[in-house]
Amino acid sequence: MADDSPSRDLSTGPVGRRLGVGAATQFAGIAAQQVLKFATHWLIARLLGASVLGLFNYSLTFWSAVEMSFTGGLIRTVMRYLPHHVARDEKEHAAGVLWLAAWAAWLGGGVLALIIFLAADPIASSLLDQPEAAQPLRVL
Repeated sequence: MADDSPSRDLSTGPVGRRLGVGAATQFAGIAAQQVLKFATHWLIARLLGASVLGLFNYSLTFWSAVEMSFTGGLIRTVMRYLPHHVARDEKEHAAGVLWLAAWAAWLGGGVLALIIFLAADPIASSLLDQPEAAQPLRVL
């Protein structure tokens, strides 16, 4: 005999609604991110010129690669341990995971940003082979 309870039906039950809300929220975030990215690129190209936009994108690519290497493990850790503690109704442990992740992101991101800000000239000339990319690196 099949279990047709609404809680197990992903299309209409509570789980399905949560999945739908989560997917809609994620889609809205991605759409907003793309709109803001377009607006930023348009403003840079209009106000500072297309050549600056190229340097900005080049610097942004470097910054994104560094950022992804930093946050990759942190995101996986949160995604692994948070559901584990929530499923066991361990609210203190779940809050601890979130607290630790938030502080690690703020502290690590701040240190990473400071290092890139202070070392923008050597990074731009040595790693990127574009000395004029130092200023966009500092802005990022």
